[in-house]
Amino acid sequence: MKIIIIFQLLILLFYISCDDTSSRPGPDGTVDASTDADADAEFPTGITGRWWEEVPPEGERWEPRAGFAAVVFDGRLWVMGGMVNRAGTPGVVNDVWATSDGLAWELVKPDDGTGWCARANFAAFVADGRIWVTGGNWDDAGEPAYESDVWWSVDGVHWTRALESHWPATGTAWGDRKGHAGVAFGGRMLVIGGADTDALADVWASTDGAVWERLTLSGEAWAGRAHHTAAVHRGQVWVLGGQRGYTTDAFDDVLVSSDGADWRLAGTLPGPVYGHATVVYDAGLWVVGGQGPTADGSRVWHAADGAVWTAEVVVSPFPPRWYHQAAAFLGNLWVLGGAYQEGMGLGLRNDVWRLSPDNYR
Repeated sequence: MKIIIIFQLLILLFYISCDDTSSRPGPDGTVDASTDADADAEFPTGITGRWWEEVPPEGERWEPRAGFAAVVFDGRLWVMGGMVNRAGTPGVVNDVWATSDGLAWELVKPDDGTGWCARANFAAFVADGRIWVTGGNWDDAGEPAYESDVWWSVDGVHWTRALESHWPATGTAWGDRKGHAGVAFGGRMLVIGGADTDALADVWASTDGAVWERLTLSGEAWAGRAHHTAAVHRGQVWVLGGQRGYTTDAFDDVLVSSDGADWRLAGTLPGPVYGHATVVYDAGLWVVGGQGPTADGSRVWHAADGAVWTAEVVVSPFPPRWYHQAAAFLGNLWVLGGAYQEGMGLGLRNDVWRLSPDNYR
């Protein structure tokens, strides 16, 4: 049944076109990541272990989805794009939502075809005071179609294209892909791995989103993978888990690099996982949800150093999910949306869960 779910998510997407009229030029300047500050939440007495709180919506919220992106930018938490299901028909969207408190969500840009075309399984991150969207996939008359474009925005409404999609990769640009990871690190943006017709084992770097350099990997260079995660922690970039191409096999490795090119094995996760989310939170790395032999979709793993991992004791867990998102925002750890197994098909969520640093004993 997992194979059915995977192909529903990755291939059976809505029949749309991907035309746009936005300008191509990319920005100049260096890259820098942004962070946000803190808040707290009430903890119920008499409970031990991790306690997750479901956050009820105040007003309208984004529709259930998977394979979307979430970033923290300009004091708000943003949700963008992904796969939806409308009247039993899978589709992809390019809407943009934002919240300043996790409760009330604002539709910043509707699903109207402007800016980057509707897509799922793309990578988004914050760099140089902008939100960036890279790659992803959609459906072209029953055949999977991939993107290798790069877009940026300072407000989530108006988007500028820094790089057009193209195939294959060139000397200065990575080729079409989905299920990749992206981060801002060391004054550059990195696009890491993913899949086209098979899993990719490459890392590309750019300072402006328009011109990219393929890095020469060394050390314990990691194998090709998709639906892995990447994070910046303790001044290094980390790659965690991932899917072995178009299979249900997954990795349990944790790889780390100080430059994006030379890699070493830092540790192993408690089990293989893909379609998970990774967050730097409470002075450590957190792996949330996902699929795999020992990942039940609501499992949470934590490590301060990336080497020694603990399966968190969860008293009140969020429901199982994969191809979801998680974020550190307002001092809390947030889990958003995602897919789950519903009978023989795919169910989608738009729930929001929160964990406060005080919500454990």
